Amino acid sequence: MSEPKDKEHSQTDSDDETTHKTSGDVGNSSESRALLIEQARAFLLSSEIRNEDEASKRKFLAEKGLSGDEIDQMILEAASAPPPIPARTYPQPAPSRLPDLLIGMARSVAWFVGLSGGALIIYYVRKLILSIRFTQTWRVNLDSIVASAASLEGVQAKKKELANDWESLMGPMSLDDNIPTDAEGKPTCSMTLLLRAALRGGDGKTVAQLAKQLQTKFKYYENLESAQMAELIGLGLSDKETFEESDSETGPVYSLKGAAATAPPTKTKTLITSLSTLDSTMKPSPELSSTAAQHTLQTLTELTAYLSSETYTVPTWNRMYGSRSQPTGVEEDLRKDIRELRGHILTR
Repeated sequence: MSEPKDKEHSQTDSDDETTHKTSGDVGNSSESRALLIEQARAFLLSSEIRNEDEASKRKFLAEKGLSGDEIDQMILEAASAPPPIPARTYPQPAPSRLPDLLIGMARSVAWFVGLSGGALIIYYVRKLILSIRFTQTWRVNLDSIVASAASLEGVQAKKKELANDWESLMGPMSLDDNIPTDAEGKPTCSMTLLLRAALRGGDGKTVAQLAKQLQTKFKYYENLESAQMAELIGLGLSDKETFEESDSETGPVYSLKGAAATAPPTKTKTLITSLSTLDSTMKPSPELSSTAAQHTLQTLTELTAYLSSETYTVPTWNRMYGSRSQPTGVEEDLRKDIRELRGHILTR
């Protein structure tokens, strides 16, 4: 009993499935038809197909499965429809090159500024180093100049202090020295030096004594009158740093001051003293013993020198006349004998 019931139920289910399939196919075909009509309408309204001929449009739509009534209706709708408004979408413009240009310019400016800054730094550092060196050199030169100026001032001060001593060294030590004079017999040195030489190593003297001493020494002053002579001596004695004046019964007496009053030794006395000292300090040289052997040796030495000089000496008449003749046999034999004799003397 169970088998017939199962068969009935399976048949009922198969009928239901067939009914559902038929209704689904109808619904799907109606949806696809409506979608096809919408696509055909959009195709006819597109700007590319709008201006095409009507025959090609009909042919294309008929190939897609549309009927003639549908095609006519869609063509009429497309002809009466306004032109489509394009969408508000615009193509993107090309990217601007201004940022790249600005970046390149910034890089160029940065390179230029960097190089310029480096060059300026190098220039100023070099200038600073040179200025430091120049300053150091200038300071060293300034210090040397200051030191030289100080030493020069010291030398000048010392020169002023030793001016009188220098004059005394350059002038005569006494009137007994050989004082140079000119053609007229006038001494070439000044009157101050003459008076200093006359007063050195002695007591004070008056003007008359000095005049007499100078007139005795120099013929130039013999022809001068006493007044002129006194005037010259007075000018020479005006140096108060060298001469001093004192009163006496006979009148003013003049003498030298300080170290100028001492009479230094003359050049001759100094030389004699030095030679005497040298002679006393030297040891006496030993006397050479003259023996017979020494006398013979000296004689042989002189003979050897004479023979050597005569052997290689060209005769005088040959030198005078330039003769180039060969020596004769006698001269050659004489030379041979002289050579042999010299050999014997040297061996002995």
